Amino acid sequence: MSGFSENTLGEIKASKSAAAQKELWIDLILSKEFVAKVDEVFDRCNINKDATLGKSELAAAMEMLYLALDEHVGGEGNLPKVKASVDEIIRKYDSNHDGVLDRDEFRGFAQTCAI
Repeated sequence: MSGFSENTLGEIKASKSAAAQKELWIDLILSKEFVAKVDEVFDRCNINKDATLGKSELAAAMEMLYLALDEHVGGEGNLPKVKASVDEIIRKYDSNHDGVLDRDEFRGFAQTCAI
């Protein structure tokens, strides 16, 4: 999953300050490249093409998103994994309470979990 700005990713890796790293991550997750990658993950994991991610699709999407982000910050497993279960993620981000995440809900999850 390429396309993230190498300059921004290099700055995140080189930054020693937690506050500076957080600021750089915020810049990254608000970028068009990040949204495009999140959408790519959504599309690849939306197996049944119903424009939503059910539990198994969401589990796969969470793992794929983690791997993509980790790869772009060195690929050493330094990013913390999301500890919440799929059910907890759906409860928290499913704003219309239909039991699945649509694209916008998944974007909200991705932006929040990446900080």
